This record gives sequence, C-alpha cells and structure tokens, in this order.
Amino acid sequence: MSEFIIGIDLGGTNIKVALFNLDLKLIVEVRKSTEAQNGPAYVLNKIIRIVEDMMGNLNITEKLIYCMGMGIPGLLDPYEGKSFFLPNFPGWKNIHVVNEMKKRFHFPVFIDNDVRVNLYGEWLYGAGLNSKNIILITLGTGLGSGIVMDGKVMYGETASAGEIGHMNMYREGRPCKCGSSGCLGRYVSAVGMVNTFIEKLNKGRNSMIEEWVNYDNSNIEAHMISKAVSDGTPTVA
Repeated sequence: MSEFIIGIDLGGTNIKVALFNLDLKLIVEVRKSTEAQNGPAYVLNKIIRIVEDMMGNLNITEKLIYCMGMGIPGLLDPYEGKSFFLPNFPGWKNIHVVNEMKKRFHFPVFIDNDVRVNLYGEWLYGAGLNSKNIILITLGTGLGSGIVMDGKVMYGETASAGEIGHMNMYREGRPCKCGSSGCLGRYVSAVGMVNTFIEKLNKGRNSMIEEWVNYDNSNIEAHMISKAVSDGTPTVA
C-alpha cells in the first residue's frame, strides 16, 4: 500500500525534493544546487539521484510511493508531461520530463508550472483557502504568477496563463534568455534586484554589503539585500 508522495521544485538556482506522507505531513526535505549550466540531461539525472538517495536513506521502496509531482518553470504541457522551454536553463528545449523520470521510476509522475503548483498549495491549504479569486506572484530567479478565477485555476490555450515575467516593459532593456529584451522579470526578480543593485554601485553609490563580499560585487546575492533591509542597514547610500 502506498504511503508517501514526493514533491519536487525545480528552480534556476536550487532543486528542492521533499517527501510527504498521505496526510501531506513533511517527512524530509533535500535541497541541492541546480547547476543548470551543465545541461538538461545533467539536471534530470541529478533529480533522479536525489530521489534515489532519499528513498535509499529512508529504506523506502517504489511500491510505497503513491506519486511524484514536479513543479517546473517556463512553458510546458502538463497533460503530455513535456517541458518546452526554460529561459534560465541552457539547451533546455522540448524535454519530455515525465518520460525521462519513468525510465527510472515506475510510480506515477506529474508536472505542472512551478508557480501554479505553489498556487494550488496556497489555494487548498494556505492563505487562499476557501477563496474563489486569487492571484499569486512568485519572485525568484524569475517572475511568475498563478491565477484562480471563479474557483478555477487558469491555464489558457497554451497552459501559459500568468507568465507575467515576460511582459515587455522596456524596448531596449536588459536582454532576456527568452530571446526578447526588457522583460519585466529581468527587473522584478531576485536576479533583477541584484543587477539593479550592482548597477547603482557601479555608478558610484556604496553600501555596507560591499564589505560583506570583500568588495567583489560578483558575490552579491539577493538574500544579502533582503537581510540589509531587514536589519535597517542602508542598502545603497
């Protein structure tokens, strides 16, 4: 009899894998760097290795896994199990994620957009419980949103409803890995925030954060800016 569910969040920076019981109580969570620059095959094999290690460490067999759900950024077909394009993943195009996972695992595997997966969680168990209309916005490596309207999760004709990160905001703005430029997500995201911060430093502004990274701006990360704001430390003077 199945006893567990595996949940995976594939991010541009980290892969997060968690094991839950059927009451959705968290058993264990593992986080590893994505290393997306190494290509799709590397990333998919890394996910498989993390799942295998987790199951092995807990002495859990495949028969005990009810299913595995994967939240994946970018454009995809959740019904076919295919990921079309991930802007922050070099070489990632038309990857049948479900089929790749099922080469190794024999339990059911499902994929959906990472923001919609987050939305389902908040709608069914979190801040959006019992709400019929919700907009959830996520800020990470990129920018995304998920929408519940009249009690239904919006997917759209191409399952891309809510992709606000690629709305064009500046005609000659920062280049985006989607092939366009000036996309909103290049500014309103963790990566965008760091880029804006470094641009201001390069123009002569200064910050305590520079001391934290020994004046090597390439080591500045979004969480440092967040911490500086939380601590009341001026970020850019």
